[in-house]
Amino acid sequence: MKFAVLSLVVLVGFAMAQDPTEILIKYDIYNGYGEALTDAIASLWPSCNMTGCLGQTWPQFITALDTGAWDMVIIEAHNYRGDTSNYNALVTWYQANEIPVFFADWSMSNPSYGLIFAQELGAVSVANGGGVVPHYTWDAGHPITDGISDWTFNDPSYGTTYNMINVGSRAPYPVTGWTASSSPGMAGICVCDDGFSVLSGYFPSLANDGQNIWENILDFMWNGVGLTPSTWGHIKAEFAQ
Repeated sequence: MKFAVLSLVVLVGFAMAQDPTEILIKYDIYNGYGEALTDAIASLWPSCNMTGCLGQTWPQFITALDTGAWDMVIIEAHNYRGDTSNYNALVTWYQANEIPVFFADWSMSNPSYGLIFAQELGAVSVANGGGVVPHYTWDAGHPITDGISDWTFNDPSYGTTYNMINVGSRAPYPVTGWTASSSPGMAGICVCDDGFSVLSGYFPSLANDGQNIWENILDFMWNGVGLTPSTWGHIKAEFAQ
């Protein structure tokens, strides 16, 4: 019996170490920007299959989401948004699955569109900003920020917007933000309270160091550990409304 239990532990540990094999992505490419996501996946996991829904393909993305067997789902919609039904479908899917998901959407402040799913991931509210402004590391010890010193992002020429997330008194836990030090309502990249999903008001694919930022995010989502009071309790208290 002891041998059987030991074998099971080893087997589970081995399974957890495997690379993802199927990733679904909803992304945009415009004027030379947007490919950092696919480049990062190819660099981290060369044998992984990427199913990509590019641009105005939200209905196809939702169909793929509901019918495929995914290890990870990535949504970085910095140009095209879905309609209300798409975001409601995301909520239904997320509630039924325990799969890492990344969500960044330029309509995240709109209660009829992106805010629907942002609130499911833990946002209390979201404010929209415009133009290229500085972005900052808030938690220098977090795997997502490891080795990243340049958070500069770019406007592909369609008036890039960004989103300032209010995390309220619960997770998600913000690791970057739009002010030099942590401030309520100014969060950028946030780890959700499932411990592995990410809600982001910042678009990594538009960044100067986009591929490295994406590699940090993806590696954390796949290999990271869940949040503990020692890693997010102080933030929870600080952002309590």
